[in-house]
Amino acid sequence: MNVSIENQVVWLAPPRTGSSITKKIFEHYNFFSSTKKNNYKLVDFRKGVHSREKNIGEEFSHFKIISNIRNPYDRVFACYQNFYLEKPILKNNRNFGRRFTKWVSENFWSQGSHFFLSTRYDDVNNFFQNWTFETEDVDFYVRMEHLESDILKLPFILKTDEENTRISQLLEDNRYINERHYSFQDVYDVKSAKLVYEFFKPCFYKFGYDPFSFTRNVLSDEEKITFIHDTLD
Repeated sequence: MNVSIENQVVWLAPPRTGSSITKKIFEHYNFFSSTKKNNYKLVDFRKGVHSREKNIGEEFSHFKIISNIRNPYDRVFACYQNFYLEKPILKNNRNFGRRFTKWVSENFWSQGSHFFLSTRYDDVNNFFQNWTFETEDVDFYVRMEHLESDILKLPFILKTDEENTRISQLLEDNRYINERHYSFQDVYDVKSAKLVYEFFKPCFYKFGYDPFSFTRNVLSDEEKITFIHDTLD
């Protein structure tokens, strides 16, 4: 759990949603983390890591809740890169997309109209199972695609030129945001996109992400209807 008692907010930080750079920004706002590593004691952000757990202590249950989010297609692809790529793979590697779609099929399973995670990889389950946002009641969302503008809208963020410059500079210098050899739109096929869409369907509709954003192609109305309503064999 991540909390700022001074600002009376709890911050949820799902993996691969821009949480590391958000933590750097929040370091100036008296945030503390409570993790298993530090025996669940509150540790100043400037002295430790942030928590990726979603449990909120009862004493903070009346605080406002902030959560980072990200387009599920992009987040799944980012997690794949995090798990299995030791070095950035450049676009001239033609097998990369095939390996990614195979990995999606190994981890996201379908049975009729039901979609669930494979138990094959514990790390994948930990990244995805707890963050489908079906039940979370969140007050402020920080979208990775609009990270700067969403953070600046948070009520406790200082509205000064100096702070705006600090945040802009942190984002400009962040290599995880600026050094991308692939876009998620380069690697999905219809089947892998359908598996991710169905599993994270609450995210698409709750946060307004486009179900058809997995491709750069403009889909016809018939293709869109087929994608949404057909089941996988």
